[in-house]
Parts: sequence; structure tokens; C-alpha cells
Amino acid sequence: MAISVHTTVIAGEHHVDVESGDEVFVRIKEFIPHPDYNFFGSLWSNDIALLILEEPLPLGPRPGRAIALKAAKLTEEEIVPGTSVTVMGFGHLKYGGNESKVLRKGDSGGPVVLTERPDVVVGTVCGGYKCGEKPGVYSNMYDFVDWVNANKVD
Repeated sequence: MAISVHTTVIAGEHHVDVESGDEVFVRIKEFIPHPDYNFFGSLWSNDIALLILEEPLPLGPRPGRAIALKAAKLTEEEIVPGTSVTVMGFGHLKYGGNESKVLRKGDSGGPVVLTERPDVVVGTVCGGYKCGEKPGVYSNMYDFVDWVNANKVD
């Protein structure tokens, strides 16, 4: 898996066709895929990577600013079925003219956070069976926290 050294992250973008002025553009310095990821192997297995940016994003609550996220190593007792989470992505809002609240093309890679604690990342979006239909497939951050912490840059 490779990524061009000329790839840029756009933080704070909320609509691909409209500039708000809150966008921050930063080039990617390094791309670190999970060492056990195999594109041709098991679907979505270890489908996670880290992006090291050439410069840090400014911190703050405004769009285009970074917030301190915690990769949660929460146990099954701490996150039980029915726990409210929020999925973020940049997917299409409609599929075939119907609006839906399920995964869309473009949502992959987005974070899954606790609704009550949006600074806690509990997963990432991997994909789904069919665009706009259930089930969605997610990675559990519990399985990757040690790897993320071993590779993070201060």
C-alpha cells in the first residue's frame, strides 16, 4: 500500500464544492499502514493506517482545527450493545434518490466516536455490504490502540 508524497489532507472541509474559509491544507509526511494489512487477504482485516503530517493542525474547536482524540481501549463491559456512537464520514447523503442514515460511498476511514464523549474514538468505518444498506462494517479501535500508540508522533 502506498500513498503519494504530494497528497494533502484538507481539515475542516464540510462540503466538497463550497469553500468556507475554515479549511486547513497540510501535506502528508509519512503514511504508515498496519503491518498486517493485506489488500488481497481477508476483507477489511487490519484495514487501518496512520498519516503523519508535515506540520501539526492547529488545536481548537473550530472546523479545520484538530482536537485531542483518545483511541479507546475500552472493554466489552464498558461498551455494551446499545451504546450510542456517532459515525463521521464524507459519503454521499443520498443513494438512488433516497436519503439514509447508514454508510455511504466515501465514509470509509472515518472515525466512530462515543456520542457522549466525542473525543473518544472507538472504531473506524471499513465499509458495508451495499451502499446505503445494512450491515455496516467497522474496525474496533481496541484491537489497534497499542499499535497506534507505538507509532504516534508527538
